[in-house]
Amino acid sequence: MSQGMFTAISGITTNQARLDVIADNIANMNTVGFKSSMVNFENVYVKTLSSGTAPGSNIGGTNPLQVGLGSTISEISRNFSSGTVQTTGNTNDLNIQGSGFFTLTDSEGSLLLTRAGNFKPDSDGYLVNPGGLKVLGTADVSSTTGSSTPIKIPQSLNLATTSATMTGTELLLNSSNVKITEGTFTVTVGATPYTITIDSSSTLNSVATAINTAAGAGTASVAGGSLVLTSNPADISVASNTSNFADVTGLSTATDTGVAPAHIYTSNVLTANSATIAPPDNTSSTSKLTSFSVGKDGSIEAVYANGDKISVTGNPTRELIYTTSTGYRIIGAGIAVSANAVSPQELQVQMANVTNPNGLVAKSGNTFTVGPNAGYASFAVGLSGGIGTINSGGLESSNIDLPTEFANMIVAQRGIEANSRTFDTINQVMRQLVMMGR
Repeated sequence: MSQGMFTAISGITTNQARLDVIADNIANMNTVGFKSSMVNFENVYVKTLSSGTAPGSNIGGTNPLQVGLGSTISEISRNFSSGTVQTTGNTNDLNIQGSGFFTLTDSEGSLLLTRAGNFKPDSDGYLVNPGGLKVLGTADVSSTTGSSTPIKIPQSLNLATTSATMTGTELLLNSSNVKITEGTFTVTVGATPYTITIDSSSTLNSVATAINTAAGAGTASVAGGSLVLTSNPADISVASNTSNFADVTGLSTATDTGVAPAHIYTSNVLTANSATIAPPDNTSSTSKLTSFSVGKDGSIEAVYANGDKISVTGNPTRELIYTTSTGYRIIGAGIAVSANAVSPQELQVQMANVTNPNGLVAKSGNTFTVGPNAGYASFAVGLSGGIGTINSGGLESSNIDLPTEFANMIVAQRGIEANSRTFDTINQVMRQLVMMGR
């Protein structure tokens, strides 16, 4: 008789757990990116009185005689369907339309996943969530190991002037495109700099003569209406402010030691080992970050007060693009624009996906870790590797369906009431049995 009381208690316990899950769902109905949970039950501890018998020649078979001993929780699963998007207008706010998770890292370097995209840059330029967890970036379109590099958006640009060295090539300036602008530029032969002055009366011939006077005969000449600069036999170092005196219409090669290779693009193509755009004399040495935006593939474009931009190319190599306000483009694997060189993975949001999302282990702060039953974890960027679209300017709301939660709450309540009635009935029967013995 007492077994029925324990069976009723198991029913009360499981339905109470269901109410706990429903309460958590409703409490997080306004939590960014929250995913609802659902409880499923199963029976437990079946007491077998008879396993049944097979039919004989003169008698039929009998079925098993079994008594169930209650219920228990079989699983608590999450619904990972996308929630509706709440528009905020804040470019820091990201949401995922489709599958995938943002990747975060904590102070110990552990990997965390989240659907909540309410990020902001901290004082050091790291993109972080409200709990201070850093958002991870990547330079790979897809990967099996993932990146551990946090996204760090440079808060300012260093605008120091450098020189590019012309080696063993020619710079052709087509006469129809030459713009002779008053000013000065520097030609360096060996370690000696020479200043070339251009005024309103200067012509191609006078510029060639001035260069030959400084660098030696045969360095510059005019042929077919074009000015030809030849770096034989000595290298010529042309300061970056020379870009103001003519439009480049030929292909040239420049080198600048100490920095990773890059490509410089004007209206034509100029291949260089590296370059830093020289600011005008009246420009401050740094330019502050004014805004940044995130593309659908997770690529970040940072915009600075002087009009310069840093972004990431869309090709599989994910190189950086530095675009000046005048249209010059520098492309390379690493570009020194701040105290430290920027890398592509610092400007590309890394996403992750797992084979079994219900195998993820929920943590505080609306995050998950990869559990032992989550299966294969893959890393990619938006719009690749099965990852959905990344949109900015809005946050994913929770996917809580409030009417469904209310209905489930009533069902759980009735389950507790019914099992309580069972418990009370057995209690009354046992009381009567006690009274019969008096």
